Amino acid sequence: MRKLYFLFPAIALASTLNAQINFSDDFESYAAGALLGASSPNWNTWSMNDTPAEDSPVGVANAHAGLNSVYFSSTAANGGPQDCLLPFGGAYNTGQFEFESWFFVNTGTGAYFNFQAATTPGTAWALDVYMNGDGSMSVVNDGALVLTGLYPQNAWFKLTMPIDLNTNTWNILIDNVSQGIFQTNLNQIASIDFYPVSGQQFYIDDVKYSYSPYTLLPVNLAATAISGLSSGLAGQAFEASVTVRNLGLQPITSFDVSLTYNGITQSKTITGVNIASLASSVIVLDNDYVLGGGSNPATATISNVNGSSADSNPDDDIKTITISPVTPAINKVVVAEEATGTWCGWCPRGAVFMDLFSEKYDQFFVGIAVHNADPMTVPIYDSGFGANGFPNAAVDRGTQVDPSAMEPDFLARIVTPASGVMAHSGSYIAGNPSLSFVVSTTFTDAVTGAWKLAVVLTEDEVTGTGSGYNQTNYYAGGGNGVMGGFEALPSSVPASQMTYNHVARSITPSYGGQVFAGSISPGEAVNDTFELSIDPSWDLDQIKVISLLIDPTGRIDNAFKTNLQVEVGINEKTVVNDFRIFPNPAANGFSQLMIELKNSQDGSVEIFDMTGKLIETKSFSSLTGGIQMPINTAALTSGIYLVKLSVGNEIHTRRLVVTSFK
Repeated sequence: MRKLYFLFPAIALASTLNAQINFSDDFESYAAGALLGASSPNWNTWSMNDTPAEDSPVGVANAHAGLNSVYFSSTAANGGPQDCLLPFGGAYNTGQFEFESWFFVNTGTGAYFNFQAATTPGTAWALDVYMNGDGSMSVVNDGALVLTGLYPQNAWFKLTMPIDLNTNTWNILIDNVSQGIFQTNLNQIASIDFYPVSGQQFYIDDVKYSYSPYTLLPVNLAATAISGLSSGLAGQAFEASVTVRNLGLQPITSFDVSLTYNGITQSKTITGVNIASLASSVIVLDNDYVLGGGSNPATATISNVNGSSADSNPDDDIKTITISPVTPAINKVVVAEEATGTWCGWCPRGAVFMDLFSEKYDQFFVGIAVHNADPMTVPIYDSGFGANGFPNAAVDRGTQVDPSAMEPDFLARIVTPASGVMAHSGSYIAGNPSLSFVVSTTFTDAVTGAWKLAVVLTEDEVTGTGSGYNQTNYYAGGGNGVMGGFEALPSSVPASQMTYNHVARSITPSYGGQVFAGSISPGEAVNDTFELSIDPSWDLDQIKVISLLIDPTGRIDNAFKTNLQVEVGINEKTVVNDFRIFPNPAANGFSQLMIELKNSQDGSVEIFDMTGKLIETKSFSSLTGGIQMPINTAALTSGIYLVKLSVGNEIHTRRLVVTSFK
């Protein structure tokens, strides 16, 4: 529950309080073992009723100062159940706010807290802070990574967050050292929630916050956000916008705005508007900006407010943020496999974020929705993924996370160089039950060990009839926040209103993939042929073919995606026109290799078991045309073998299935 993120939440009205608020709690006034929420008029639990199961006892095992602190830990798959909330006395989106707390994080574990933007928990998340087990820190806003930093483990440290809500300027300091300044999509704060993610162990002590309200000036238009450029990959083009807010008493009717980034300045004159006091307006620039490599400033400037220089506070007329896009590794594609099901009420969140990532990162991202216990389930894919919860996602088969928290893993993987690059060739004639598909993999380095290859078919815009295609929806009515339009749909969305994207239709030959035959030299291209079953009920225009290169640790090293094109001829091979095994599976103790060469060639055939062990080698020279070569399968034990054909600079592989006849 604490790891949810919401898109496009509404901004609440600023607090009308006009006196400074100060709060501190060193936990020394509580008896050891007393539940925090039940004992304090200030603390509560997520459910807002001091639920004992969510509460946390005050302890004396470890403290920053004095005797007492509060300890959080979890071994539950979904975290918790401790879930302690400190309301700030209102929802603030103007003025100056500062939060401070001392933390102690056990070595190799981590900590997590979030800021809520509304007085009712779960309505809107303002910010999520993850202190990871490796000593790194990830700050996430609306599912996007906005800041990374470092924190010490196994020692008390002070975390301070000064926030200028007037200008949407947020800062995080660890032991008085800034980890970076950033902005948020929802510039509002109402409470802090401490919630241990599974495996985390941490203490908090000496918690403080202060709030200084803002007094409206006569005329004051502020630049509060630069959007569209804050995250992405170098070389991508994005539409940029500037958010302005009326922090004065008088309406704003006209102004000029400009945005400078990467050597490009765009300006617009805005007239004929009426921006009321405390209201905001988003100004979209006419042309896209291309993200440049490295860290560069983006600066928004407003001027000529209401046709004059009458702005009462010119200090907030300029907004600057640092844009540091990630530069992808060459030919790198990152895969996210998402566990989902139509029975899962939280799974609309996964659908929203998979679509969001596909749109944002386009050719650099492949999304695969692995369904569970519904009509779109592929059993071998579902069992192979082995979801720890729903919805969950694994980026390149790393640690499973909530789909809304994929971005840190994506950004880490997109810069990791790929060991191999793939290409596809093949054809499908409408009505055929299968597709013969070739994946050509070229490795940049010498490869040894159990490298594997798998091919996935996915389908977009899947619809169905019957109750199995109804989507359970916990976001109905908006009580659990905004979630890409699902808040406007019923609690059980009927099949007639549902369309499913990224749906896994098959994975061949298995979740783990097919082992490459033997060691491979740098620059060597290996061609593997896969027979992919095609269901006539699928919409072929929406089918994608995705090849997954899997390293010996089980992580996806790289991927390649193409659309299935109907009635397109097979790409012509340079030397090998055909390579088949018949019969396959083997019958009567033998099979024939059927090879057709374009011209006279020397070559060899090697047979490997699924561990990569060489079983047999056959060589030939100066052969052309059709060749038949027998294999004595009676001497082989039952199992799957790889048959590797090497001719000139080409390598082709086929799978041979053997049933023991002993």
